[in-house]
Amino acid sequence: MASPANSSVEISPQLPLLPPSHVFARLEQETRSFWGSILLCFSFLDAILRLISCRRLILYILADNSTNQ
Repeated sequence: MASPANSSVEISPQLPLLPPSHVFARLEQETRSFWGSILLCFSFLDAILRLISCRRLILYILADNSTNQ
């Protein structure tokens, strides 16, 4: 029973494993990057839709003003 513990102690320093804090930091960074990309796409879509609705409002106001004059 003592030999597997000794072998794991000998093997673990040789493996290029990251500490858990770096693993979680990397995972958090990847997650933020993914959701950041999604939010950026929605922001662009929102901006385009706002421009379209603003354009429609301006055209409506101009059309309304031209009929009143």
